[in-house]
Amino acid sequence: MSELVNKLSTGIHDIEFETRVENLTDVEKRLENGFIYVKFPKTSGGTELGINIDTSATKTANADFKNSKGTIHIEGMCTLDYVKVRCIADIDISTRQGKGCLQIIN
Repeated sequence: MSELVNKLSTGIHDIEFETRVENLTDVEKRLENGFIYVKFPKTSGGTELGINIDTSATKTANADFKNSKGTIHIEGMCTLDYVKVRCIADIDISTRQGKGCLQIIN
């Protein structure tokens, strides 16, 4: 297993999401469509992952995308360095930053 997978699956890390999309309404649509990008900025060069959203575990009820307020809880799957992982993160809508981690899926 890679050093990066080990690092991101141990502890809680800073995370950002959808930094390339300017309009939060578009971010809301991406969540509804089941796919977003998250970034772990404190890895060498930053690590950006495309996450397939688990709609049953992702919570957006506390988010007001139109007014850029509130928080979201996202969970979803992806592959990092040939290892299947689950991304779990809590993100502040106004800053698009939060805390998250990866869990290795066996």
